[in-house]
Amino acid sequence: MLNVEEMSIITLFDTSSRAAASEGLRFALGAMKDEELRETLEQLEKKLQQMSDAEFAAIDFTAYEEDEAYGE
Repeated sequence: MLNVEEMSIITLFDTSSRAAASEGLRFALGAMKDEELRETLEQLEKKLQQMSDAEFAAIDFTAYEEDEAYGE
C-alpha cells in the first residue's frame, strides 16, 4: 500500500487514526510550496482516502518512528 517514503512522511503526522493523518496532510498541503513534495503529499492523501480505517489501523508505524528517534 504505502511505500517507504510515504511511510516516513505519514509518521510526521498524527497516526492515531486515518482521519487524523488525513487532516494533517491536508493542513500541510495548504502551506506546501515545493511542487514535488506537494505531489507526493497529494498522492499519499489519495491513498489514505482509498483505504479503510481498519487497513490504516493495521499498519505498524513503530519501525518508522524508531528510525526518526535514531536520526536525532
